Amino acid sequence: MRPPALPRLLSVGPLALLLGAAVSISACGDSNVLIAPPPQPDAGQDTAPEDVSPDVPDATTDVNDPDAPCTFRCNARITCDDGTLTRWSSATLACGSTIEDCPREGAGTCQRGCREDIDSLPGGSVPTQLCEENRPKWAGDPCTTLADCLPLPATDTVLGVPQNRYLRCDTDAGVCVADSPPTVPDYMTACGIDEEDLEEPPAPDDIRYGIVAASDCPGDLCLFIEAETCVRQGCTVACTGDHECPPGSRCAPNLTDWSLDPLATIPAVCKPGRLFEFGPGLECP
Repeated sequence: MRPPALPRLLSVGPLALLLGAAVSISACGDSNVLIAPPPQPDAGQDTAPEDVSPDVPDATTDVNDPDAPCTFRCNARITCDDGTLTRWSSATLACGSTIEDCPREGAGTCQRGCREDIDSLPGGSVPTQLCEENRPKWAGDPCTTLADCLPLPATDTVLGVPQNRYLRCDTDAGVCVADSPPTVPDYMTACGIDEEDLEEPPAPDDIRYGIVAASDCPGDLCLFIEAETCVRQGCTVACTGDHECPPGSRCAPNLTDWSLDPLATIPAVCKPGRLFEFGPGLECP
């Protein structure tokens, strides 16, 4: 079922609308900018977390109250050992228990083994963040193919313009080296769409935003958001990570498809601005 669109803002000026403290839009004439909640991690997207939490300690014995019964406390965490991911649950066990008695379950396996820079994460983390294939790579890292130099997550700056990194594998030297940004033809040019090319919103006053099929775009995809007097739009392309997007753009998953003939699969697409911000770079045709 299609998620609800956002109520249309009728006033102008720096007014912000907050829906359930989760989504906000500011409107200045035709300059709607939407700040949306973070999408859920997409297991198929070749991206990695920008920040990694520090190691989580193992289970400990509760010694805060010397008169309390002796217990052994298990901490919720995720670990990686020989490429095998394990999710440990929090629990309080009888005195004399050890870490091996703590409840746990398998959480998957890594394609390229465990990361060496960290060995555990808090229990609510995405387990595959502990895999070597999801460790952000840097110039100088060893490589034999481009895959060894990925992922390359961009960093959102305080000014709202993501800072992208681009690497390639220098097979002669066997290390990752700086590379030029990709060229995306007609990126953010007009898509040739209007309101008649979009599926009807759930309610007449709802604002539609997301992606739509557009044959005028080289990548057949258009990023758009409705404004007061037009549909702000820009051609875009599918992506698997920030390294496939132009400077200042992120690879955004989980956008709503508003095509009259729905897409067979909804890809992640390149989008200007911060990952959870929608509207920068889109203009009226």
